[in-house]
Formats: sequence, C-alpha cells, structure tokens
Amino acid sequence: MKKTLIFALLIASLGCSKDNPSQKFLEDILSSQRDQMPSEVQILELLQLPTDGYAAITSYATLSTQPFRGPEVMIQGFGYNKGGASSDFGSLAFGSISTSPINTSTNSETNLNYLTIGAPGSKDLYGTTTSVSLAGKEGLPGFNTNFYIPKMMTITSPAFSNNSIISQGTTISWEADNSNTFGVGIAIRYDPDSFQNYQLNQSGSAVRNLFRVDDTGSYTITASDLAGIPSGAHLMFGIGRGNYQRVSMANDYHFGLITYSVVTHPFHKQ
Repeated sequence: MKKTLIFALLIASLGCSKDNPSQKFLEDILSSQRDQMPSEVQILELLQLPTDGYAAITSYATLSTQPFRGPEVMIQGFGYNKGGASSDFGSLAFGSISTSPINTSTNSETNLNYLTIGAPGSKDLYGTTTSVSLAGKEGLPGFNTNFYIPKMMTITSPAFSNNSIISQGTTISWEADNSNTFGVGIAIRYDPDSFQNYQLNQSGSAVRNLFRVDDTGSYTITASDLAGIPSGAHLMFGIGRGNYQRVSMANDYHFGLITYSVVTHPFHKQ
C-alpha cells in the first residue's frame, strides 16, 4: 500500500504546471485544512494513517536545467493542532538546514508554516539518509528521525534538444537509485488544444498516461504508452521518484515526510 501512496504523490508532482510546479504542489497537496484533505492525504486516511501535518523536500527540473539544480529545491511544510488551527511546531530541519516558521500573521497568502527555497546544501541531501526534526513548541510535540531522500532524478539519455523525438521503441535512461524501493513514476501528457498542437487540427480529449516502473535506470516506450496521441503531436514527458514516511509523536500527533524529484521535457511524437 505504501507503493500506491508514493506513486500517487509522484503522479501529483508529475502533473504539475511546468511554469510553477512547486507552487501547484503546494496548493494541491500541502495547503489544506485538516478536515478538508486533498486526495493524497485521503489515501492516508483510507490506510488509517492520518497526519497532523507534512514536511517536504522537493525538486523540479527540465532536461536543460537539470545540470544546474540546487536553487529550486524547496523545503516546505505545515501543521495543525488538534483543534484544527494552523500551528507551527517549532523550527523544522532537514539535516543541517533549519527552516524557521513563517509568521502567518504577515504571510496570509500562504497556508504553509515552513518554506525555504534554494538553501545551500539542500541539493546534497538527495541520495542520503538524513535526520529530520521538529523542535516542538507551546505544547505541540516534536520529533527527530532518519529519512531516506532518493537520488535526484537525472535523465542521462536522450540528451537535451529543442526538437526531441519520441516513438515506440525510444529508450529513456536515468541514473538509477538502488536504495529506492518505490520505483519511478512516468507521465506522458498530450493536449490537442494547446497552441503547439493547433496545426494538427485534432479534436478529442487530452491524454494523460501514467504508470510506475522499477528503478532500473531505463525504460523503453511502448505503443500503449503513446495511445491516443497522433503522429507529429507535441507531448510532455515526465519522470520522478520519491519517498514517504509517517512519524508518530507524543499525544497522538503524527507528521508525514515527503520527498520527490522530477524531470520533464517536451517531445514530438514520430
């Protein structure tokens, strides 16, 4: 069941807007009231694993930006007390990177209690088992635990191109992570109404093919992966991996830890 959960989290990240994926993840996954949980947290409820908050470290890149990653790594989180009120639990730390709580009275536009972008050293946490801690504050408990953050997803083939071709038999290769037990999530998205596909004059519904594969370092595209996408179409390919862990604290409080990294790239279907 944990594999189902982490796949759902990966799919959520793979479905993010290319322009601001972390913000969409923030809005759709993390920013929610305790009694109005989004779909991924509802999965936890179905597994009878409710949480009182989340802490996440996330990374997004394209084929052109993946060599320069680091500034976009985000550490973010939120918490709620048992009365359902947004509450910080003291400082949050991933390894040596400490994130001070946001003053929500002066940052009313966000429901997050914690947010740090591009902290030095955050990229180096990927591929390591690192300590994660909450300090605890004003009657709210804290914790200190170890959490495995899978290697940053890095596509090694094909190389970056402004006119990349994908078809049945195309092999996508990436740097494998032998310690990642959840596999990787892959998304192939096609929108017939996008301006890139306007010249095709195609009608019909958008295609969003989503699947999970083992983290072996390569995957060869099949005909079914491209089903419903016409030849010559522009599509978006995304691949990511991550981890999830639930931490129990005093007084029946629980926190979810999330990590993922995603790489996307536009292709033409041949």
